[in-house]
Amino acid sequence: MEKQESNRQFSRRSFLTGAVLGAAGVASGALAGCDTSGGASRGSAGVTIETDGIEFEVFDTEVLILGTGNSALAASWQALKEGRSVTMVDKGIYRRSGASGWSWSCYSQLPFPTELGDLKTWLIDMPLWKNTLEFWNKTWDPDKYDCGIYQINNGQTAPMRTEEGQIAPYPAPGWLGHQYFRREMDQMKTMSRATVYDNTMVTNLLIQDGKCLGVIGVHIPTGKFRVFRAKATINCSGSSQWIYGWVKTKPVSLGGIENTGDLLAIQLRNGLSTAENEFSKYDFPSCILRVSYGLSLGADYIHAGNFVDNQGKPLFDDPKSIDTASKLAQAVAWAVADGRGSENGGAWLTYDEDQFGTIERKETLKFMTEQLGQNPLLEPVEVLPEIFEKFGGPLVNGSMMTEVEGLFDCRGAGGPSIRPTPSIGSLLKIYGGYVGHTGSQYAEQNPGYPEKIDTQPILEEISRLTEIRTRKTKDGIRPHIIRENLQKRYYQHMSLIRVKEDLEDFLAEIERIRAEDMPKMAIADHSTNWNKEWKEAIENYNLLDVAEAAVRATLMREESRYQYIRPDFPKVDEDNWQCYIVVKYVDGTFELSKQEIPSL
Repeated sequence: MEKQESNRQFSRRSFLTGAVLGAAGVASGALAGCDTSGGASRGSAGVTIETDGIEFEVFDTEVLILGTGNSALAASWQALKEGRSVTMVDKGIYRRSGASGWSWSCYSQLPFPTELGDLKTWLIDMPLWKNTLEFWNKTWDPDKYDCGIYQINNGQTAPMRTEEGQIAPYPAPGWLGHQYFRREMDQMKTMSRATVYDNTMVTNLLIQDGKCLGVIGVHIPTGKFRVFRAKATINCSGSSQWIYGWVKTKPVSLGGIENTGDLLAIQLRNGLSTAENEFSKYDFPSCILRVSYGLSLGADYIHAGNFVDNQGKPLFDDPKSIDTASKLAQAVAWAVADGRGSENGGAWLTYDEDQFGTIERKETLKFMTEQLGQNPLLEPVEVLPEIFEKFGGPLVNGSMMTEVEGLFDCRGAGGPSIRPTPSIGSLLKIYGGYVGHTGSQYAEQNPGYPEKIDTQPILEEISRLTEIRTRKTKDGIRPHIIRENLQKRYYQHMSLIRVKEDLEDFLAEIERIRAEDMPKMAIADHSTNWNKEWKEAIENYNLLDVAEAAVRATLMREESRYQYIRPDFPKVDEDNWQCYIVVKYVDGTFELSKQEIPSL
C-alpha cells in the first residue's frame, strides 16, 4: 500500500500553538500501513497531544467522511476524483459495517439521471434535488455512458455478463442491482489519498465560532481518544434503526447494531435544527423465524394477497389496491388496530410451492420442517413490521451543508416521508456522490484552520466519556437493561400504531429514564481495551435523545401519514401538516416548531 503522505499536508504546528502551547506532541507510528483491528487502510498515524494530563490523538485530512457504507463510499469516490485527500471513520469493522453489514446483503442501485420535470412531486427539498440532478447530469450522459461501466469504475462488480464477456442487459432500466460492496471497499483501501479508521466511535463535533472543524471520538480497541480535523466534514453514518426493539429473541430492525443514531443525537445536542424525526420506513421482509433476509420467508406489498388475519381470513378485501409499501404498512396497522392482527403487532402469511423456487428458500423450508416441525405450506407464518429506515436529520441547504458551516449531512431532512420518492438505495448513492462533490468544493475553497483551536471542548468531552466508563453508583444499572427497556417500549408505542395516551406514557418513561436510570448506569468493566459495554453506555445517551425527538414530533403531528397511523387522527391533513416539524435542543429541552417545506 502506498504511503499516504498527502494526508499530512496541513501543518500541525498551528494546532500545537496557541490554545495548546506547551503540550507534548509526539508523532507515533508509520505514515501508512494496515489497521489490524479491522483491516482498514491507514494513513498518517497522527500526533499525540497531552494537556492537563489528558492525551488524545490528532489526525488531519481535507475531507472527513463519517461512515463507510453506501453513501459514504459514493462521497469518498467523488472527493478522490476531485483531488481531495479523504479520511473515513466508522464505528464498526471495515467491510462489516454500513450497508455491507446489513442482514439482507444490501445492494447498490444507481438510476439514470432524469429530467427535473419528471420529479416535481417526489422530494420535499426540491432545491436540493434540483442541484443533485444538475450535478449528475453534468457528471455523465446516460446515452453515452453505460450505468454498469460507471459502477465498475467506482469499484463495484457487475455479476451479469454475456457469453462474450460483455455486461449483460439489466432487469430494469436505469439501475444495476445486487452490487455487493466488498470489492468497492477493497478498492478504497488501495487509494493513496484515502485513509480508513474503523472501530472508532464519533462522540461529538468539534465546533468553533460556528464552524465545524472535525469530530471527537474514541478508538474502541484501545480506548484512546481521537480528534479528526478536516476542512469539510460529511456525515454519512446511517440512520438509527436500532432504537426499534425486540420481540422475544428476534430483532425487528433491518439495520446493523451500529445504527444507533449517534450523529443525529450529537447534532441535536449541538443545537442543530432537525426534521422528520417522527417518520420511519417499515416492511415485512422476514418472518418470526429470523434466519436472514435472503433465507427468511418475508413479504412486501406484492404479496398482499397472501396476508391473513388471526382467523385465517384474507387481511385485505382488495389486495391489488395495496400497491405500495406505505399502503401495506398502514393497511396492516388498521387491521391490527381492529383486533385482526397478532399480539406482536403483525399478521400472517400463507405460502404455496411457487414461493419456494429459489435454492435459498428451499433450504429454509427444509430447515423449518425438519428442525422446527413447522411447515409454512400447511400453516401460516407470522410476519412483523420491521424498521427499514429511521428518518430524521438536520436541515440542510442546496449543497447539503447544515446550519453549521463546514458540516455536511447526506441524510439531511428531505426524505420520502411527505411525498413519494425514488428508492432509498438510489438516493443514498446519488446524494452520496453529490455531497462528496459539494464537500470537496468547500474544502478546496476553505483557506485553512485557525491558528488557535480551543481544546476545552475536547477535554470536556473526554472527561464526559471517562466518567461514563469509570462511574460507580449504588444500585447501578447495567447499560443493556436500560437499552432493552427503551427498545421494547419504542416498538410497542412507536411502530405502525401510535396512540396519544401511549405516546404520552412513553414520553414520561423517557423522562424518568433520563432523570433516574441514566445517572445510575454503570458498567462492570472499567478497562479501556475493547470495552464494548462502555460503547453501549455511550450509545444509550444517543438512543434516548433520538427516541424523545421522535415521540415529541409524533405527538405534535396530529394526522396519520406515510406508514404509521394515529387512530385519534386517522386521515392525512395536507392543509395543516404538509410541513417539517423542526426539533431543536435548546438549554436542555426540546423545542418544536413547524417549518414550510422548501420548494422551487
